[in-house]
Amino acid sequence: MKAHRVIDDQKMYQQFCRNVADITQQSICAMLYAFELNGYDEEQILEAYRAIKSVYDLPSICGKDLEGNDVINHIENKYGIDLSELTIRIESFDEYRKQLS
Repeated sequence: MKAHRVIDDQKMYQQFCRNVADITQQSICAMLYAFELNGYDEEQILEAYRAIKSVYDLPSICGKDLEGNDVINHIENKYGIDLSELTIRIESFDEYRKQLS
């Protein structure tokens, strides 16, 4: 593989990692904000955050990390929640470009 291709792949991977982290943080904030809107007090919201964080802090089990799809399947199957019903709003390309200027 050519050196410039490796560098491009590394940059793409780094951007992917930043995107995953950003989306994860936004999703957690959306959940915590939903709790706030539903009357949860500060201690309950902090407790929920600690519980969420504890899932991310779980060690590998038998050499396997807990995967996002495993958690999605568990929640959908146990509670009958269809996560595909969520509407995710993404800015248009033009809106994205305006942020870069």
